[in-house]
Amino acid sequence: MKTLKTGIVLLALLLAGMAMVPMVSADDLLTMSGDNKNINSLLIIDTKTTIVTSGFNASSIESQKLVDNYQDLTIPKTIQKFDIAQFENIKLNPEGENRIPVTLYGKPQILILERMNFENIDDGIDSYSGKIEGLNNSLALFTFGGKVVQGYLEVGDETITIVPVENRSNTEMATYPLHIIYSSKDTTTSEKATPVDNGPAALPPGVKLSAQSLGVSPGMSTVAKSWATVNILIGTDNAFYTQESNWVSSANQIMSMVSYQYDRADIQVFFNVVSYDATKRTQLSNSPSITTDPLNVFHTYFPAIYLDSNNADIAVYLGGYDYKGADAGTQGAAWGFAYYPSEYCRYAWSQMVTDTDDGLPIHIYDGSTHARRYNVIHELGHIFNANHENSSGTNKAFVWYTPLPQYTVMWGGYFGPSYNTHEYSSPSYHGDSTHNNAAAISGAKSYIASII
Repeated sequence: MKTLKTGIVLLALLLAGMAMVPMVSADDLLTMSGDNKNINSLLIIDTKTTIVTSGFNASSIESQKLVDNYQDLTIPKTIQKFDIAQFENIKLNPEGENRIPVTLYGKPQILILERMNFENIDDGIDSYSGKIEGLNNSLALFTFGGKVVQGYLEVGDETITIVPVENRSNTEMATYPLHIIYSSKDTTTSEKATPVDNGPAALPPGVKLSAQSLGVSPGMSTVAKSWATVNILIGTDNAFYTQESNWVSSANQIMSMVSYQYDRADIQVFFNVVSYDATKRTQLSNSPSITTDPLNVFHTYFPAIYLDSNNADIAVYLGGYDYKGADAGTQGAAWGFAYYPSEYCRYAWSQMVTDTDDGLPIHIYDGSTHARRYNVIHELGHIFNANHENSSGTNKAFVWYTPLPQYTVMWGGYFGPSYNTHEYSSPSYHGDSTHNNAAAISGAKSYIASII
């Protein structure tokens, strides 16, 4: 089994030239590293960020000088250059606008954030959306709490990501856990895609259902005009729970992008997270089929009656194992809307870790923040009747050129952040009348929202 340790597993991080300095803790680095005035750093939240080192090259000679100091750090291999940072506790006003001084590429800016409302769970972890003041083409999605910061800042054709890289036990012990900050321009892409899935998944052995026998046609594309609220439960296993700095923070950050995409005027789905559920993580991890049939294992331990008792219409499993089943080389699955109103339409599984079976020289699906978001939004799309580029209906994915190809989120192959976007196809965004995921989702939303 592969866990979140796939990727670049770094045993330690010290500043270049510090090989002779005695071992220090992550908290010591906050004191040692200076006054934050590093004009080469990508992004600094003023007075709250300490840059340990900037422009760290994952393939450089310095990377060979790492000493055994922090135990496991998980940094995806596709990230070629990054800053290493620590953050002090950041508290925002959840009831109004927050104006946060930041430094972006050495230039002072104001980051404007307001709390998102896709959950109301009192766990001290919340996501905020907004933009850089004066930059209308910017988008900011940040998650704070649980001792870590997760950030997504899109400015034009570039995105800057902040992600914690220590595991759960080390994060709990550290006052200031380590993070990396990196640009999409410093990530590897591939001219050959790795498949996300093979379309809506086949039903479990022995289950006899057909789309034609169900009450709703899977080809419907009626555009509903009103908002629909969909309650969602998010579950995980022991691998993801222990190897993430804070798995709820990671799930929250993923849901911030999900919420942003479904908030569109041509979709209008309001997600409400009813639970970040790790209560069955040991049962999931102990299942002998967890790496070969994760979606069905998730359904077994989170049956429909359990979703009903938690007031959840649908459920998504964030999996910490590399899939080794019959379709090895894929990273997600959902039975999809074709099987509404059966219970099988309610489930999705998304792999959160590196896919080592893609046959590519560099495993392009490596559990990066972008890859995770793409996968979850893709599998949710199947629940809402969106499909791949080769679908026989009008609910197809779309590609356009900038001049690089840009693929909407239901595209069946993943190339990396320079090519794959998080948006659904639509004539109002990127798409046309025959490539319209948004219409399919809008047509299905009231059915999914009425499950509970």
